[in-house]
Amino acid sequence: MLLDSLNIDLIQVFVTVSEQKSINKSSEILTLSQPAISKKIKQLESYFDTQLFSRSSKGMELTPAGKDFYKKAKVVLTDFQKLHLIEKKESDLSKLKIGALDSVASIWYPYFFKNALFSAGSVKLSNEIMDLITPFNNGELNSILIDKPFGRLLSQDYEVMDLYEEPYEVIYSVNNSSLINSKKDTLTLEDLQKQKLIMHPRLCPVHDKLVKIFKNQNMSLPEIYEVDFVESRLSMVAISDLITILPRSLAEQKVKENSQLKIKHLPEQFIRKVALFTDAKTDIHALYKLLNQRS
Repeated sequence: MLLDSLNIDLIQVFVTVSEQKSINKSSEILTLSQPAISKKIKQLESYFDTQLFSRSSKGMELTPAGKDFYKKAKVVLTDFQKLHLIEKKESDLSKLKIGALDSVASIWYPYFFKNALFSAGSVKLSNEIMDLITPFNNGELNSILIDKPFGRLLSQDYEVMDLYEEPYEVIYSVNNSSLINSKKDTLTLEDLQKQKLIMHPRLCPVHDKLVKIFKNQNMSLPEIYEVDFVESRLSMVAISDLITILPRSLAEQKVKENSQLKIKHLPEQFIRKVALFTDAKTDIHALYKLLNQRS
């Protein structure tokens, strides 16, 4: 086939000679003998059935046809080099500095973070959103997995890719006097207003969403108490009329572990959206592929 005579090696030789205007200089750069380079140029000229170079006092000069081919060859060579870089990034985590919310890492991407602990440049897992946003803004992390609405707090240029969505759920006790006998599977905003909530402090995805939803509806917030840790909140919920709100994946896990806890659903506005944010130097598509590998 004719295409067999035109390959990336010939294009690399052609571009090098075009830019160096010398077979001798190109020989040093390409570590090829001068006769080998001359032979490859003749192969190209034979392929296109036209002269690509002419010799002058200035060295190897491109003919009009050569100049036209040079523009196209540079595009091909650049695209080929980009393919090589993507392949390298997909198989190399050593320079990756990645952070994630603990619930996102442990429930949705445990395989990736297991590998990243041993091979990535650094891994930071936290329950605090600012523990991830601040180092990302400072350049100490180049990739973070957080709730998408908090992208508003990022101050450096970034790329973003949606990862998943899931509803939030209410967690309550089997001894909760106001909910245990309720036949409602889904609580309304009016139902929530009557409850006492125990939540993570304000800068938390679900707490943030709760406040915004009630504000948009011009409704007063329910009574909210703040505790930093999920396990402490659940322990208090299990022995009181307090309720808390967690993403479905985490809620189902915690209810399975504790027979004193139950789940009720929330209105459709209570949806968690999690996204991957990367700086401009990180290949977001290659990282997304790695996140979803199950090994």
